[in-house]
Amino acid sequence: MQVSLPARETSVASTDDARVVAVVVTHHPDPEGLRGMLRALVPQVHGTWIVDNGSGDCALESLMEEFRPEALRVHRLCENRGIAHAQNEGIRLAGGQGATHVLLMDQDSVPAPDMVQHLLQACGTLERVASVGPYYTDPRLPGHTPFLQVRGLRIRRRRCDGTGRVFEVDHVISSGCLIPLSAIKVVGDMREDLFIDAVDIEWGLRAMHHGLRNYGVCKATMHHSLGDASLKMFGRTVSRHSPVRLYYQFRNAILLCREPHVPLNWKVVYLRQMLLRYALYVWRVRPLRPHLAMIHAGVRDGIRGVTGAYRDTLRGG
Repeated sequence: MQVSLPARETSVASTDDARVVAVVVTHHPDPEGLRGMLRALVPQVHGTWIVDNGSGDCALESLMEEFRPEALRVHRLCENRGIAHAQNEGIRLAGGQGATHVLLMDQDSVPAPDMVQHLLQACGTLERVASVGPYYTDPRLPGHTPFLQVRGLRIRRRRCDGTGRVFEVDHVISSGCLIPLSAIKVVGDMREDLFIDAVDIEWGLRAMHHGLRNYGVCKATMHHSLGDASLKMFGRTVSRHSPVRLYYQFRNAILLCREPHVPLNWKVVYLRQMLLRYALYVWRVRPLRPHLAMIHAGVRDGIRGVTGAYRDTLRGG
């Protein structure tokens, strides 16, 4: 579905009674990269929480000197409990500040100066909104990453053409995702037992199951780094991930396919994509053994219904 928005200029502060609080999840961040991201983000929102996922002695406090205390705050977690737990903590903190909307951000994303403005405008114009997300680029991949929507047994890749379109999608990536707090009350929290990977996919599909909708907003743009490198196969470029990230990707794909709220056609397409990813790694990645070992462990644990952090799934050393 394609949606057209009225041409009007807004600002976060003057858009009805909306109050946007950003939640930035960090884990051993690069200080200079995070500083640049915050310089772009903080002026666009009413408040920002950094939820640090067990980085220990990471000197986040040094960043605070550039920003007013009411504009940027830090909440430290004693250990890495996964992105979903950190997001849920941040959403709770944002709600305590009177937020009407929460903007989820990763440490390796940089929003355009008007990203939040365009997301908020879309959120106030569209119907039954669960989430709205930006059109992003990864500097290591060619062009913008398209919005995705599964229809039948095909993936529709929706690309923006400069006309400011809005597409209904199955989900948006968590970084840059603007969510009304009212949608959280309907859909529920992010699923913490997934730990990392597919958390945004699961929440978006669960929102659709509850009758809400997710949208990709072409006017809202962002730079976002996805994965550790890139791989090419049959003319398509995909992100390359570490072995442990592959564990979570394959395990959580199996876990999602066990869920009744995930549509059957979506399960078929998702598993097909994971098989293609498996073939790509076998063909292109060296050394291969550690990657395959973690993929096989992920598939095994997904079938067994194992959840949580990888260290909790180790058996027999």
